[in-house]
Amino acid sequence: MSGGPSGMLRLFTAVELPAAVKTMLLSLQTDIPTLKWAREDTLHLTLRFIGETAQSKLPAIKAALASVQGAGFSLRLNGLGLFERPAQTILWAGLESCPELAALKHGIDAALTAGAGLAPARGRFSPHITLGRLKGPAPAELRRFAHTHATADMAQFTITSFTLFSSVLRPNGAVHFPEEVYPLREEANRQGNPPAKCE
Repeated sequence: MSGGPSGMLRLFTAVELPAAVKTMLLSLQTDIPTLKWAREDTLHLTLRFIGETAQSKLPAIKAALASVQGAGFSLRLNGLGLFERPAQTILWAGLESCPELAALKHGIDAALTAGAGLAPARGRFSPHITLGRLKGPAPAELRRFAHTHATADMAQFTITSFTLFSSVLRPNGAVHFPEEVYPLREEANRQGNPPAKCE
């Protein structure tokens, strides 16, 4: 646990990526002026950004997340894109549509609202993995890079758990600390069937 002096924690839930997927994503990195690439230890799939939360609420949040039900399933990374805002551009790797991922996200949000008293999640869920950031609009070189890889079929991996993280902002970037790992059911594997695939 890494609470600050104010007794607050910056929390989020996410899926950790297998080492092979991180290696593949890191291999995409190239020299694009002003783009700050994500470090290997910050590559993840965010499911719910909780934000600044009183440290005293951590036990209730952990207990609520422990109630989330779900079985393991596979996801496929597919293509790069950009989120562009006037002050910042984000380069991301996208994922193919997946009902199991949407159900897991819904279960997490519902548990945090009903079990931990958090406000309902706002905004539309756009699952992605942040690969890099830069201030301001995207330069032409970054647009070309994203367009070149827009439809790339990059990797498939299996989700077997999700994690509650705390995050500390430091001058060289955020540092993430796992607070609790929540395994997903493995009934499909025990029945001799592979996890559900989202393709």
